[in-house]
Amino acid sequence: MRLRTAATHPAALSILAVGLGLAGAATFLPPLRAWSGTAGWVALWGLLAYGAAVAIVRGARPSDAAPELRTLLEIRHEIVARLAERRALDGTDPSELTRVLGDALVQLEDQLTPALRKLLERHMTLRKHLARYQRGELPPPQAEVLERLHTISAREQAAIEECVRQAANAYATLIAILQERDDSIIAMRARDWAGHLLTLHDAMDELLRGGPTVVG
Repeated sequence: MRLRTAATHPAALSILAVGLGLAGAATFLPPLRAWSGTAGWVALWGLLAYGAAVAIVRGARPSDAAPELRTLLEIRHEIVARLAERRALDGTDPSELTRVLGDALVQLEDQLTPALRKLLERHMTLRKHLARYQRGELPPPQAEVLERLHTISAREQAAIEECVRQAANAYATLIAILQERDDSIIAMRARDWAGHLLTLHDAMDELLRGGPTVVG
């Protein structure tokens, strides 16, 4: 995130306003003049807190606030809950479904979520450039080049939405699998379910490497 954007973030400005406001109040308001000697320190701590807030905001990844990523993390949270339930039922002898769920959770955390985060960051960067062209902040490229950028942006947006949709479908499928009573059917469907998550990650990875956009 740019320094100017971080410096004008509402949270950082609120901290600065509170610090300087308290220092000013201690200096100029008669009821608080007994603490006027600490006004300088209050102002200093306010500035330091503001600087820390700016650094935190600037270091935060923009994609972490993206609704698509939040949705995927919510799905991960639900899978964690289902895995905990299965482990409690299995005791010391984990079932095939429990093992598959554990492997799928690792895959979701180590592969699919980072891939979506990376795609979101790249997509946001492209959208910022397109917005600057639209506002006239940058000299526009030739029409065919600009059209290509818009096409790439649309393709990335469609892939992001499809990734979240497929992840939601995967969780709904998991709920359906958990309703089965036949252990052999559960194991077979769980393996297919985990394979679908792997296919989804592979499609995301292919897109990040410049391949076709067939996420579904």
